[in-house]
Amino acid sequence: MKLPAGLSSHPGTEADLDAVVALLDDVQLDVMGDTEDVREYLDWMWHVPYVDVARDVVLVRDGADLVGYAEAYWDPSSGGPMHAGGAVRPSHRGRGVGTAIVRRSREIATMRAAPGIRHPGVFATDTAAQALLEANGFVHVRNFYTMALALPSERSPVHPDGVEIRAFQTGRDERPLFEVHEASFADHWGFVPETYETFVGEWFDASDWSPHLTYLAWAGDEPVGHAAALEFASRGFVAALGVVPAWRGRGIAQALLQRAFIDLAARGHPEVTLGVDAASPTGAVALYEKVGMRIRHEFRTYDLGTDEPRIREG
Repeated sequence: MKLPAGLSSHPGTEADLDAVVALLDDVQLDVMGDTEDVREYLDWMWHVPYVDVARDVVLVRDGADLVGYAEAYWDPSSGGPMHAGGAVRPSHRGRGVGTAIVRRSREIATMRAAPGIRHPGVFATDTAAQALLEANGFVHVRNFYTMALALPSERSPVHPDGVEIRAFQTGRDERPLFEVHEASFADHWGFVPETYETFVGEWFDASDWSPHLTYLAWAGDEPVGHAAALEFASRGFVAALGVVPAWRGRGIAQALLQRAFIDLAARGHPEVTLGVDAASPTGAVALYEKVGMRIRHEFRTYDLGTDEPRIREG
């Protein structure tokens, strides 16, 4: 990784987590005046089966001070684009650190033969980062929102006709959850099929896996929908919500969402958030607005070397 004079880089380690969280919080506060749940994301991502922190994470320092962070994750079994990202401390912008991070992602993708690069999570307010990516050949292909809701003390459950919402049962529901998740998201943008083994590592082996906040919608013996929530330090988070195509439009997603809201509120969480594709083909944004959620932040996704069409603005 070629850096400006006076700066150095080294591979990431588990011991760097606190310093990286502090850096990313600093960046988020600067560009959007708020912070997302960075610690929870990193603690999960750094432990999924295909990630090697020493290989996939690089830290940039000015002396002892951490001033830059780069990540590049790729699951060879998925066949999808490599996911990359990075951040530069506001006090060190304009020194070429961001350019070095972007160029590193291109080098890693070439070295690992990944079919393209995806930079998700670029703040809509961070015009400098957008300009940097575009100057390096990336194109704006998608928008995503963080949506939020203040949890009330009481909320009525929803009961769709012919469907029962049941809490996840360990030792019985692992395969049904995997199968309904794959079927629910198969027609979503950016979907890449994954193996059951990868799913186990990302879900059941994760430190924040919450079976008590995971639900399956059953039509008889057939799983037709699912929801999975997590407990973060400051809020609840809906990590997944999906219904198989043949069963959409019957209120199942709302019922699953409502169940998660009720249980998160009962566990003392004052707020719940989730991420959603702004152009969701299932009308997810409208559903979330219907239950009272509101857009808090907008993010852009940039691609290089994929077939995704550029978003035309203006």
